Amino acid sequence: MPHYIKDFEINYSEKVIPVFFGFSTNYIQENFETKLVKHRNAIEVRNWPEERTIQELIKEHKEFKAKCLQAGIRYFEIENDYDKEIMNV
Repeated sequence: MPHYIKDFEINYSEKVIPVFFGFSTNYIQENFETKLVKHRNAIEVRNWPEERTIQELIKEHKEFKAKCLQAGIRYFEIENDYDKEIMNV
């Protein structure tokens, strides 16, 4: 979470470039099953079914974006093309 950045020691935090990204409402609505749920194990193995609804995931991403902006942390939002847009991050 973005608020943890302030907890790093100053010597360490000066060397960290925090980058946070999330998905737009549109992206979640269009890609919930086909990309988000389907590839949810790409980075870490999750041996349980996705329990969040589309509405819950949208709410989570909106709240996360707001926390990043409040903390002054750069936030990137994936809108249409994950592969292309993640390269901008």
